[in-house]
Amino acid sequence: MFKKLILSVIIASSLFVTAQATDHNTISVYVDDTKIIFDSEPYLNNGYTMVPMRAIMEVLGASVSWEENSKTATAIQNMNITKFTIGSHDYYRNGALQYMPVAAQQANDRTYVPLRAISEGFGYSVEWDDITSTVYISSQKESIPEENIYYIKGSNGGYLTLTQEGLATLSEPTYEGMWAIACADKDNNAFYIYNINNLENPLAYCNHDALRVIVEEKAKKEAEEKNSKKKKKKSETEEEPVAQDSLCLCVEKAHSWTIEPDGNLFRIYASDKTQSLDADKRDISENATVTLVPWASE
Repeated sequence: MFKKLILSVIIASSLFVTAQATDHNTISVYVDDTKIIFDSEPYLNNGYTMVPMRAIMEVLGASVSWEENSKTATAIQNMNITKFTIGSHDYYRNGALQYMPVAAQQANDRTYVPLRAISEGFGYSVEWDDITSTVYISSQKESIPEENIYYIKGSNGGYLTLTQEGLATLSEPTYEGMWAIACADKDNNAFYIYNINNLENPLAYCNHDALRVIVEEKAKKEAEEKNSKKKKKKSETEEEPVAQDSLCLCVEKAHSWTIEPDGNLFRIYASDKTQSLDADKRDISENATVTLVPWASE
């Protein structure tokens, strides 16, 4: 997934693992040019910058809620929903499970999370100044976040949708037509596309699903023929069906996509393919373009 808008969250590596500020140094945090005044200060934990979640997110325009029974804090900003649970290394970003190297913590009645989780969860650019122990957060995002929820709409108006029978296109957006776009390899401009109902298996262009259907249909047909008195002898020249490449959800994580802007539209290229995703035909077509529609905008 995409671009040469490189959806990069520009975070200095020192912010994650090599921050050299000692634990007793005061850490300053700026959003754009404004310094955040905390009532509970950020700190370092094993080299990771821990920040009070509510203070950061409210400055960035997000709403934050707290669920006491589960010890879970939820931040909502536009279409992004991120959940952190005290004591857990796992957190959820738009329904997808993510991992933090340092667990969310509670201190001074505040929920602290690694700054990395906020930057990745909401697509902000974050930089660390090792000399002054200062964090700089830019509120300006890339036009497309590293992960978000979209409808994939074709040029003819069809919305790519997951049904019990497989992929389909519908004239109206539905819950089953919501797709999560997640960065697979930002250096190589590669992205995964997941259906909201299946965040384990990415959308792929391969013959695995077609092959599975062929095998199942062949087995069913053979069983019917064995139980039928009218069984006919197969022609020796009858050819076996050949699996064709198709658009499907696949358990293999080798599949990824290149997504590049084309004016106000996007081309979504399958790996090693020169053709693009055609949402209307649920296929890969020459020069196909799609619209990525944020899920709550319609």
